Amino acid sequence: MMPHEPQHGRWRGGSMMAASPFSRTAGLAILIPGLVQLSCRQRGRGMVFLGTFASCLGTSLFCWGKPLGWGLLVLACLTHVAASMDVQWQRAFPVFYGRVSLCVTVLGMNLAVYLPLAIGLYSFALPTRPDAKSGVSYLVNCWAYKLGEPSPGQWIWLRLSPASAPRAGQVVAVAGQEVQWTGQQWRVDGKSIRFVHPAAFPFSPEAWDFRVPVDHVVCGPETPGSISGTSGLVIVGREQIVGQAWARYHPFWRRRLL
Repeated sequence: MMPHEPQHGRWRGGSMMAASPFSRTAGLAILIPGLVQLSCRQRGRGMVFLGTFASCLGTSLFCWGKPLGWGLLVLACLTHVAASMDVQWQRAFPVFYGRVSLCVTVLGMNLAVYLPLAIGLYSFALPTRPDAKSGVSYLVNCWAYKLGEPSPGQWIWLRLSPASAPRAGQVVAVAGQEVQWTGQQWRVDGKSIRFVHPAAFPFSPEAWDFRVPVDHVVCGPETPGSISGTSGLVIVGREQIVGQAWARYHPFWRRRLL
């Protein structure tokens, strides 16, 4: 084999050096911190990067909506940047332009990964503030009804007026359905629904029968059976619906999908 035709090495400074495993293209593996290091048999480095990133990201999503969640998300981003910088440093050794690589890595990671992630979380899992009375918070999908309409049984996050606090409620009837109060129970299209208080009124009407207008829904209270002054059935306009409340995430012991 001729000296100028190495098959498993490269020339540097007049001598042949073994090719680094990082000379291969990292590809999409760079999106998972530590994966490139693991594929190049650097188990220690890879496990440190991967373990730190996974624990920070997982705990951040678990604490989503709180300052701790944001802090852990930033730490996950920094771990991702450090892992990417480590790959670039080992590929470029002994010449490494640190400042340029750092700027490009941070900009690329934020634009390609973390900015879309933050936008997606705020669009499809918007955390709400805990209700002053119940202390319950929800995750809201703000895009749920951009192209579709609410369905009976779904939970929605609504704001009845600009001055009122937003709250959750469950859809019991949609546009076109007939809602009746018989004096003893509510009915939707002839089927009984489970509410003991007819509406947010100081008295119970003897009978009531109406059809839900277009672009409106009838929403039930957050807790069926409650008799507080604002917990009865209400007619909600389409513009008053913020999005679909698809999960209850606070308090911790009451977390569940809706």
